[in-house]
Amino acid sequence: MHQPQSQDQPQDQDPELHLEEHAAMPPLPDAERVSATLSSSSSSTVSSINNGGPLGQDSHRLGGDSAQSNHGNDDVAAAAVHGDAPSVLPTLPDSSYYPGLNFSLLARSPAASYENGVGQARERNRVGLQASVYLPDHKILTRIGQHPVLGGHWSFAGLFRIGWADVDAAAYFPDRPVTFLVIIRADSVLKDVSVATELAVCCHEIFASLGFGDIAVEIAQFEATPCNENDDARLRDRDADDRAWCPNNDLEHDFGRDPAIGRSIGVKGSDSSATLCGYVGINGQVFGLTCHHAVASDKARLDAIPVSADPLVVESPSPTEQRRWKIWLEDQITEATCFMVNLQDKRDFAAYNNLPFTQQQQDSLAMWEHHVNVLTDQLLRVDNASPSLGTVLMSSGLHDKVNGAFVPDWALIALDEERFTQREALKNVFPDFGRKEYITPPSINRVFADSTFHSTTKLATKLANGKHNGKVFKIGRTTGTTRGVLHEVCVVTVKYQKGSGSSTSTGDKEVAVETKAWAVTDAKDRDGLFAVRGDSGAAVVDALGVAVGMIVAEGRDQLKGIPSCLTFVIPMEEILNHIAVRYTEMLDQGQGQGQGQGQGQGQGQEGEDGATNALCVKWL
Repeated sequence: MHQPQSQDQPQDQDPELHLEEHAAMPPLPDAERVSATLSSSSSSTVSSINNGGPLGQDSHRLGGDSAQSNHGNDDVAAAAVHGDAPSVLPTLPDSSYYPGLNFSLLARSPAASYENGVGQARERNRVGLQASVYLPDHKILTRIGQHPVLGGHWSFAGLFRIGWADVDAAAYFPDRPVTFLVIIRADSVLKDVSVATELAVCCHEIFASLGFGDIAVEIAQFEATPCNENDDARLRDRDADDRAWCPNNDLEHDFGRDPAIGRSIGVKGSDSSATLCGYVGINGQVFGLTCHHAVASDKARLDAIPVSADPLVVESPSPTEQRRWKIWLEDQITEATCFMVNLQDKRDFAAYNNLPFTQQQQDSLAMWEHHVNVLTDQLLRVDNASPSLGTVLMSSGLHDKVNGAFVPDWALIALDEERFTQREALKNVFPDFGRKEYITPPSINRVFADSTFHSTTKLATKLANGKHNGKVFKIGRTTGTTRGVLHEVCVVTVKYQKGSGSSTSTGDKEVAVETKAWAVTDAKDRDGLFAVRGDSGAAVVDALGVAVGMIVAEGRDQLKGIPSCLTFVIPMEEILNHIAVRYTEMLDQGQGQGQGQGQGQGQGQEGEDGATNALCVKWL
């Protein structure tokens, strides 16, 4: 789990976590003893909680509202100083207790007071662990993390020193305790303050029994907070003309090699634009994935694209955005050239009339000349770019239904070898936007997920039972990175345009396709829609980065009687299962032109949380 840190912020505004050894640190407890003791104690603690057993009588229990007031901190802090009772601090704003991190404190064992705690600290120094701050790969932590009780609820655990960056460590550290920090998932049972308190007290007692009574224990909850603005959005207004378009990414982002998920794609020679869902692996081969309706022609909108069809080239970015890039660059060059020529004329006039041409004017002229050269080089790169993503290998069409209800709506793209240089390294993870002030949810990197995609039925059960918080994210071609709320699977009718060449043509210009799909609403605390046109094909994942499905429709003028705030998502499990069936049929017929020869046995990456495929189809 990686959390991007701004390198440009001053230290008092953007504190960082540092990996540092310190000689004054007490030796780490024996791995076997801590592992065994924590495991057995945690099991008995959770068992007691589940059976309605008593909680710590001296614990300061707080209300369930994580945004509650900080009143009473002084009394709690005073009690903690004396170590008379377990110190449980109210949930505090991230800026005051965990500066710069998306953590909310749930409970704290008796040790240092709040005044000496992280609330006043400008950084936390990592003790004794050499790996990434968020990875529990130390021997002790790994053993604890593998325990079935803890492993099902936590995201990270590690040892820290509380300290200020501008204070001499040798003089400062002896007065500050080592803190064992446990970060739990938002859907964990441990998020209950009383449960977190019991765990904090239990862990502290374990450390004390091992002779490390000065180790504080903090239980904190990670709150996923996505981008506040759609920085990857290509079109602020989907009805805007080419001249109003402005790129939000650099050329390398849009035209570079190995495009990441969420990129703009479109069929060569068409005006259509959609989103690259991601990558799937089939018997060692890697393919791109998007919607069928995004690459199908109007004349055969409902029909599957067979392997034997003429190659259908898919480009990234889409032809529409390639054109807009050129128009935008040409306009920028024209504007910059005007400034440059104006200064050149002033320079020539000054030289002719023996007038001064100031250093500021010279610097400005040099800047504009450089800017024109850079823009000209960029335009040349766009003109000479090879935007091919690959060719459509085959697609689902819109006739079939999986499990009698879901229209899969997928297309496989055989990747262009020249565009992709590291296909074996492709992964479906959200990129980190470290250059921005917002923080991409670290858990979206899928480090701590047990699977790569959800089982449709099991996820529905979790939602119904309140075991999944329903938060989902996506990166789309049009609206960029957005957050939404996942609801139940529902039946929806989607209207597609079709031409006279369709095998099901009845003379109508539209055809209605009924399917089941996940319903996603816009997040109430976010401006804008979760998805609009152009976002078809975007992958939808939860806060752990586990795929929920792929966007196929949004509830605007194309969906009769459906509120505009709804987006519809075909479950990823149903898509992958249908791909397995179609791909197996292709192999049985001896087609595929060398793609993924041999049927290979295996299963998808869903593990215990999803169905397996006879063919090894993986969401990477």
